[in-house]
Amino acid sequence: MNCAKRKTHEGYKDDEYICDVWTIYDVFEMAEMNHPDVKLSDDQAKNILRMMQKYHNAENGLTYDTLAYWTEQEIKDA
Repeated sequence: MNCAKRKTHEGYKDDEYICDVWTIYDVFEMAEMNHPDVKLSDDQAKNILRMMQKYHNAENGLTYDTLAYWTEQEIKDA
């Protein structure tokens, strides 16, 4: 669950926290870059975001490598 959903940022000033947001459009962009012939559905993109969140390495965070990995897995399994 990201900080926006948990509202952990409430009560802090804007310069007292950070929060990265990944969207389905990030997923679509990654898929387009690496697989221009593949068109992911919204549900597939949402699944990729869920997998990123569930299985990411907390020491490394969520990165473009994480996004690329789960996008590849979704395309391979489709």
